[in-house]
Amino acid sequence: MIIIWLVALLATVVLVAAAAYDLVLTRRCIVAGVAVEGNTWLVGRKPSAKVLWLRELLQSGPLVLGCIIAAAMDSWGFILIVVVAMLVFALKHYLAGRKGAKFLDH
Repeated sequence: MIIIWLVALLATVVLVAAAAYDLVLTRRCIVAGVAVEGNTWLVGRKPSAKVLWLRELLQSGPLVLGCIIAAAMDSWGFILIVVVAMLVFALKHYLAGRKGAKFLDH
């Protein structure tokens, strides 16, 4: 049972770290004037860090909650689905952060 909780914790840490990386670089790009937010459906073109974190909570919160529920149920099938979804989200954030870093380098 402890292994399933460790998997849930690791996936959550990876997702939060990737989201933080993306958020920091997005804010730097917006402040520097080299880019605007690409995902404007909820936050607009030049959102604040607070608004970006709130949107991230709205998007990733259900995944983290699902991960906690899956770990509590001791359901390997459920947790693997949720962990894969979390890692896909983390990869999306990492790639978006890298794109922002390229904007800042030029």
